[in-house]
Amino acid sequence: MKNSVKNFIRNISKKQIICIIASIILICLILLITICSNNNSQTPEPESDSSSAVTEENIWNDKTLPYKDQYRENDGQIVFVMNASPLLDGNYNETLFSGVQQYAFAAENTYSYYKSPTNSIADTTDTLNQAIEGENCRLVVVTGSNFNVALGSAMSEHPEISFLLIGGHPQNEKGENIPLASNVHCITFHEEEAGYLAGYLSVLDGYRSFGFIGGEDSKAVVSYGSGFLQGIDDAAYDAGCISDIQVRYWYSGVYKPADEIYDKASSWYADGCQIIFACGGSLYESVLLAAEESGQKMIGVDVNQNTLSENVLTSAMIGLDHAVVIALDDFFAHRTWSDSFAGATSAYGVSEFCATLPMDPWRFQNVTLDDYATLINQLRNGDATVSTAPPAELQLKVNVNFYESGLAGNSDSEDPVWSHSWTESAQQTSSDSSSQEHLSATKRKDGDFQYEQAESLSYGSDASALIVTEPNTQKSEVVFTLKFAEIPSSDDTNIYLFARESHEDMDLLSGTPVATEKKGHTMEFHLPYDDNALNLQYIPALLVDGIYEPVSHGKHITNPEVLATNTTPYPSIPTKKGLLIDPDMFGTEKTTGLNLSRAIYNIPLSLILGESSIPDIPTIEYEYKGKVYKFNSAYVNMYDTIFTLTTNAGLYMTAIVLNDWNDSYPELIHPLSRKRTDSSLYYAFNTTDIDGITAQEAVFNFLAERYTSGEHGMVYDWVLANEINQNRVWNYMDTSDIDYYAESFEDSLRIFYNAVKSHYSGAKIYFSLDHDWNDNNDDATSFFNGRDLLYKINEYASQGGNYDWGISIHPYPDPLTKVNYWKAEYDMSENAPVLTIMNLTALTDILDKEEFRQRDGSVRSAAITELGFSSFYGENLQAAAFAYCYLIVDNNPYIESFQMNRQTDSILEMKSKLALGIYNADGTPKLLRDIYANIDSAGENYKPDLTFMLNILGADSIEEALSWARP
Repeated sequence: MKNSVKNFIRNISKKQIICIIASIILICLILLITICSNNNSQTPEPESDSSSAVTEENIWNDKTLPYKDQYRENDGQIVFVMNASPLLDGNYNETLFSGVQQYAFAAENTYSYYKSPTNSIADTTDTLNQAIEGENCRLVVVTGSNFNVALGSAMSEHPEISFLLIGGHPQNEKGENIPLASNVHCITFHEEEAGYLAGYLSVLDGYRSFGFIGGEDSKAVVSYGSGFLQGIDDAAYDAGCISDIQVRYWYSGVYKPADEIYDKASSWYADGCQIIFACGGSLYESVLLAAEESGQKMIGVDVNQNTLSENVLTSAMIGLDHAVVIALDDFFAHRTWSDSFAGATSAYGVSEFCATLPMDPWRFQNVTLDDYATLINQLRNGDATVSTAPPAELQLKVNVNFYESGLAGNSDSEDPVWSHSWTESAQQTSSDSSSQEHLSATKRKDGDFQYEQAESLSYGSDASALIVTEPNTQKSEVVFTLKFAEIPSSDDTNIYLFARESHEDMDLLSGTPVATEKKGHTMEFHLPYDDNALNLQYIPALLVDGIYEPVSHGKHITNPEVLATNTTPYPSIPTKKGLLIDPDMFGTEKTTGLNLSRAIYNIPLSLILGESSIPDIPTIEYEYKGKVYKFNSAYVNMYDTIFTLTTNAGLYMTAIVLNDWNDSYPELIHPLSRKRTDSSLYYAFNTTDIDGITAQEAVFNFLAERYTSGEHGMVYDWVLANEINQNRVWNYMDTSDIDYYAESFEDSLRIFYNAVKSHYSGAKIYFSLDHDWNDNNDDATSFFNGRDLLYKINEYASQGGNYDWGISIHPYPDPLTKVNYWKAEYDMSENAPVLTIMNLTALTDILDKEEFRQRDGSVRSAAITELGFSSFYGENLQAAAFAYCYLIVDNNPYIESFQMNRQTDSILEMKSKLALGIYNADGTPKLLRDIYANIDSAGENYKPDLTFMLNILGADSIEEALSWARP
């Protein structure tokens, strides 16, 4: 895709796979925005669109409401009911409403919202009743404890309506909690876990003097503070620095800026405090001002306040919006609350990815995302625990000074009310633990090149070059066949055959021909075969006015498979289902239990090319055409292990060969690609000179020889490069000339094809396109249309001699975060702007054309080698999206396979709301796991129940759903 977010994301996801030897433990996180509540009054509801300003009275503009098409003023399926605080508060209400919007966008449900004019029981009850009366209302999302009494009555009076209450519990008129009805689900949060993360990693980063300034001693503020202290305490113990830690702790009693807060923070900073956790409403403004003036740091709360200032180190966040998504996802998958949600209260924290730190920007200097992931994993699996006890009840080892609550307690000279102090025994224990491991550009041809001999080229349009092997011998020859419908005139009676390297121009035919025959309607040229012949182009010519004039495009050998030592037929694979495998899960039930038949892996060439840096693992020297190419045996051995493991596990492997920047072999990089940029991840192969071509031949032959014999594992399918229509990112070449670009790439594709097929005759070879099919609006300065590039590559492949290349596609939704891809309208023709799973016929109809057929007349292979759907908007939605997608693929005879991206979530992809894995990054399974494992189970006794999928799709049957993806 041209989308810059995707470019960054996919860089990480493709590079991440090469880090197997480090066995990096990843963790799936979500950038969530959330809150400690505040209570300010605002105008009555429902509100309407009345002006162009971004105000409380006008939230329905493109800037503030990207999902406004799903909004209904009064009768949405989801109704958001809020207290008298502002909607656009940047905190609680806005974040909660964002969760409603996100789910509505993902599932395409309508929504509306109401706001109570005051927080009185009478007004909140009246507002809730107005919301319920909406004729389309199915689920009411209610904010906070102000609606406890109102909901206590409504849940029994309206059993046909379901309710989601955030941060409260239904009560009677006396304010007493009452049992939850089955149509109610409540959510609370583990703020202490978010505070713990901030405290622990701050110590790990090197901070030793801390402050905590909270608002009132409410449940949320107290929980944040308690977790913060526990994180500091545990990290100090682990790092052996208990005696170095000093903590100051104070409740200001307000949630707004105040001079007293500024004075307190300034005095603490002046006295050596390095970082203050500002916890509660907008009081952070006073703390941040003091931090900026003193050059020190602050920790934010609730939302990602890192963006406010470089002086904000991190922010302790709870995932209010994500919690709402989880709940709505459950409701709409079942059309009611499921058994585990009905009449229940959920407390969300780290385990649900609702207690997090922001990763954008990541400001820790000595703490990495891997350290963060490790700590998250420890909390999720119970290796680390956080108490819910308030600070006064904690058993701490570090020094903590607690100050009198309220603005009156801001005197610089005031002594702390009480303190925790570390002991000699605690220090000794800490010291004993200090040794433990801690988280620690010459163009090949001019871009406007056209053959001057276009008319004469049509004479020999029926020409071919084949390798013919004598039976029961090792002798082979090249047989070039040329046919003339009409015999052309020339200076003599001969036709001359020239052999040229693929980079040499046809219009410079000179020297001695390799063969000569008398002109006729059919001519055959017989040449001895040697290894140099495989990638030559053979050009027939007439002698006209003393000049050799080509009468056909240069033809290449089109049957390299006759040279193969491995002639095993391509296997009959029981399922189209494949996966980008997490190397940490090789050999475990998390892989073997998925009923896989296929797997896919990347080979960036810079890893394997070059000398080994490990003395005990000598460099592999590979001689090709008289030159020695050196391969890094450490990485080659890694791939040997990977491909052997997958082969032994019965998996049919696809390998993707990627030309990333390579200082060891710069000749592999095309001259128009030799500008290394941050946005360009892979580079076009060099087909402009003999050094570049020979280097490609050597590398491709090395890989094919090693991984098609079975000795080091077996690769059955090969993909050259990634999403080549994105020539500014994934196959960088500085050109907007699609003819030149396509011809250059096709040269590399043919070299790749010949190398692989000459070792394993049954192999399938692909090149890759993404979903930008026909949407560059005739502006190729950023990317080429996939459809146009497909036509061009087929044209140049046909000119040089048709061979059986295949097409690898990545038909992601547009945008990538759109899980409910079935809701959009699709052009089913080849003119479609975007190619997705819903309009694959735009591709397969082209491949079915006569001019696109393979040598034997069959439709050439197409494979989905990368596609996934995010669980950010709910695991039921993700599972439904996969199940529907797989059914579409399984029912399309032209799609060879579906390789899903990915087995495990990537922590960095989550920065853009992409949680594509079957498993969370800590290895815990998602709902998708069982759906994926059993969607095409070989045993017919078990198939997953796809009722939930039909509920989400809004289809009455699978056949109806499949009909939506047919023209």
